[in-house]
Parts: sequence; C-alpha cells; structure tokens
Amino acid sequence: MMANRNRSHATKVAAVATMIVMGCYVIGIVILNLSVANRLTTEVDARLSVRLAGANLLTLPVQTAGQTGSSHSPDRGSDIDDAPSFVWRVTASGVATALSKGAPALPSRSWSAAPTTITIGSTQFRFRAVKLGPDWLVAGQSVAVIRRVQTVLWAPELIFGGALLVAVF
Repeated sequence: MMANRNRSHATKVAAVATMIVMGCYVIGIVILNLSVANRLTTEVDARLSVRLAGANLLTLPVQTAGQTGSSHSPDRGSDIDDAPSFVWRVTASGVATALSKGAPALPSRSWSAAPTTITIGSTQFRFRAVKLGPDWLVAGQSVAVIRRVQTVLWAPELIFGGALLVAVF
C-alpha cells in the first residue's frame, strides 16, 4: 500500500516536472520562431534599402533574359538564393511603372517610408518606398521564404519536443 502511494507521488512529481520543462520548451520555440522571422524580415528590409539607395530613375539597370555571368544582379543582390527584388516608380497620381523586368503589378495604395508587407495574388511581398520629388520609388521582394522557413522548422521542433517529453518523464 505504501509502495503504491510512493509511486503515485513520484508519478505526480514527474508529471509536474515534465509540464514545466515542456512549458519552457514551448516558450523557447516561440521565441526562436519569432527571432528567425524577425531576422529574415530585417534582411529583406536591408536589401530593399540598398536597392532603393542604388536606384536611379534614368540608369536603373534591368536584367535581360540573355544576361549571364556573375550571380550578382541588381534584382537578386549578391546571393543567388535571394528572391528577386523589383522597383517601381509611382507618380503622385498613383500610376505605377515597373522599372524592373518581370515585376508584378503593384497594388494601388498610398506609400510611406515605413516598410510594409502586402499580399499580391497569393504571395506576400515586403515593400519599402522613398519619396523622389512628387513621386515615390518603391522596392519590393517576395517574403514567401520566411513562411517556408517557419514551416520547415515545425517538424524538427515537434520531433525534438516529443523526444524531450519521453526523456523527461
């Protein structure tokens, strides 16, 4: 009888300890996922800022289909894995003109210098804009990779969480 009570008490202690450890694990995973998403978004914002700083309405380079050579291009930056970035000129009346080859249609909206995320079709884009006289120069890049990275992280997090649950209990 005493042995059953001791086992019952030990089981309760193990269950509480497991819940505490798993609670800390979940908090850690949430912080990790938010940090990864924030870092990737910050990197996109930095690339867009560089793209806007280098853009010149008269000499903005446009990559042609036959262009080859270095992996560095104005649309992709220095990393071949980067999603292409696009630039548009938006007049004061709201008419958008693509300055980058292959740029999707820019949604009609009012622009500000603050970075913003907007869905075009089924893809989320991150945009950054700078005022250029009466017009706006807008740079945008797909942020679909951020959602993909978050999705890829969930499987190992769940597997490790299950292993941790078994190991702690």
